[in-house]
Amino acid sequence: MCLGHHENSFWPKCGGLPASKGTILSRTVSVVVPCFNEHEVIASTHAELDRCLGKSQNFDFEFIYVDDGSRDGTSDILRDIRKRDPRVKLIRFSRNFGHQAAVSAGIDHAFSDAVAIMDADLQDPPEALLAMLGKWREGFEVVYGVRRNRKEGLFKRACYRIFYRVWQRMADIEVPVDSGDFCVMDRQVAEVLRDLPENARFLRGLRAWAGFRQLGYPYERAERHAGEPKYSFVRLVRLAANGIFNFSDVPLPRATICCRFWTISGLNSCVTT
Repeated sequence: MCLGHHENSFWPKCGGLPASKGTILSRTVSVVVPCFNEHEVIASTHAELDRCLGKSQNFDFEFIYVDDGSRDGTSDILRDIRKRDPRVKLIRFSRNFGHQAAVSAGIDHAFSDAVAIMDADLQDPPEALLAMLGKWREGFEVVYGVRRNRKEGLFKRACYRIFYRVWQRMADIEVPVDSGDFCVMDRQVAEVLRDLPENARFLRGLRAWAGFRQLGYPYERAERHAGEPKYSFVRLVRLAANGIFNFSDVPLPRATICCRFWTISGLNSCVTT
């Protein structure tokens, strides 16, 4: 369960908030931006979103920032941004629940015609959203970013490459390789994700599992604009495990064999003693 604060209201869980039909307007877009200790970059992120999207004649945007328990002043900056920009919504977690929980919380509060997801560090380029929204208007319910020429270190790039290839071989669904959470999705897809019961979420897998017409949009993933990466190696391994175990039956027989082996070994030990 995720405890959060949305403006002046108490928000008790990650999922299941009912949509208000009267609030949905044509061609509206909710941009969900999860944040954790991003005080060095978050003001620049909002400025870039406003520069790239604010003058659009085709879409009305709102920006949903989800503060995932930041401890560095990110919340103060976001509150100041919200005072100056009526398009901004702010959700605050009582502690750090993790990136996937933060994205889920943003989706839970996004009731526009389309929902976009991007990270706060500007590695996902805001200007690409207009092109992705153009593909959405052509009829694709999901337009997901496909990363080209990642700027991370060699070890991290190698880990991502290995994970996506292993996941693609083991998963029971069609897996888009080198895609992340950066995407535009139709309101129908967001409603499906809101209704899913999973707590340990791997959203790019759930997004693929949901079906609908999907299209990959290649883009250059930039270096971090400022600050330090928030995904530790342990968190990346945990995320990869969620992706593999949630979308494949392959690990189960192997886990069963291991359990049987250790059980038999334990019984043999008891007999011999």
